[in-house]
Amino acid sequence: MIFGLFNFTLFIPLLDLLFNTVAPAANSTPPEFSLSFSGFKGWFFGNFSQIIAAEGKPAALKFLCLVIFCSVLFANVFKFLSQKVLTTLRTRLVQNLRNQVYDRLLQQDLRFFHKRRKGELLSTLSNDVHEIENSVVSSIQMVFREPLMIGGFFFLLFSLSYKLTLFTLILLPLSFLLIAEITRRLKHDARKSQEILGRLTAILEETLSGIRVIKGFTAEKFAADRFRSENAAYRKVLKSMLNKRELASPMSEFLGVGVLTLIFLYGGLLVIQHQSELSASEFITYIILYSQILIPAKNITTAVTNIQKGMVSGERIFSIIDEQKEVEESPKSFTLNALQNKIEIRNLHFSHPGKKVLTNINLDIAKGQTVALVGPSGAGKSTLADLLPRFYDPDQGEILIDGISLKNLSIKSLRSLFGIVSQDN
Repeated sequence: MIFGLFNFTLFIPLLDLLFNTVAPAANSTPPEFSLSFSGFKGWFFGNFSQIIAAEGKPAALKFLCLVIFCSVLFANVFKFLSQKVLTTLRTRLVQNLRNQVYDRLLQQDLRFFHKRRKGELLSTLSNDVHEIENSVVSSIQMVFREPLMIGGFFFLLFSLSYKLTLFTLILLPLSFLLIAEITRRLKHDARKSQEILGRLTAILEETLSGIRVIKGFTAEKFAADRFRSENAAYRKVLKSMLNKRELASPMSEFLGVGVLTLIFLYGGLLVIQHQSELSASEFITYIILYSQILIPAKNITTAVTNIQKGMVSGERIFSIIDEQKEVEESPKSFTLNALQNKIEIRNLHFSHPGKKVLTNINLDIAKGQTVALVGPSGAGKSTLADLLPRFYDPDQGEILIDGISLKNLSIKSLRSLFGIVSQDN
């Protein structure tokens, strides 16, 4: 950024040299170098004038071109190094985010998976994390660098003409208000699109896992109509969102060029009428500098609109990461190595969301006893079995092993007591 800004300040001596308005140094000793804008400016122009006096303007032009070449070289070297840092940051952030979501899914109890559709969880782990990578992480560079670039440009503009720069600042709030309204609407569309995309993934997952059922009941048309309806809704929202996103950049450019035109008119009249502290070369440099603000301003607008879409994905991801587990291990839990006497189920009640499954169950199972749970589908057989290793916690009542409540045992030691043969493939 520093070398990039320095390149633009070199327009002043270059234009002065080409327009034959720079004079050789009056004295032989240039000012001493100091770490300030005015100190550096005096030191550089003093040396520049000395070269003109000693070796002539062609030598000064060669010196100036060499300085520009070196400055551009350093600017691009540091640009490449910054990209390497950002690439490391970007890949590591996405890796950590995926790990956190996956680890959190593994830690959740089964009731969590009853509340959420499998396809939506798959969409969050793949599509939403991918959206974070594409929109938020890729915009990090713009969010940090471009405001610094704009600040640097305004610093140079104020140093050239604070009156003209204050005039430009009056016109900027209008641009920000218009862009803010676009990004607000964009976020609403982004949230809707991610929700529909989650439903689409869920339908696809259900279709693939239940293809035998679909074919057995000749429900291909029903499945296709369901998918096409959601797909059409997704296209409609996506179209609206992309139109708003594409509108932000040209609007910011149009408003920026409009402000630039007014500056050219107002400042040009001041220079022509000799009412400005700027020389012709300084005014041209001022216009060039101000035109460069449009580039980071457009980038910031693009980054903000991208981040709005990514924030919706972030909300969906963190809703999983921040989800509290219902089956929590007690801090004072202890280990049980073997069943000694019996398992007791006392006054047990349990409900799935919107459906009561088990009511006032009482049962003693002695060590060595064989017990079969028999009943129609949905009667609660699997649920009662799942309560023993604490895949769920009951709504009321409790389960005890050798007189100890399951809630007082460590989950790992409890589940190590069971040999579970699943009914799933």
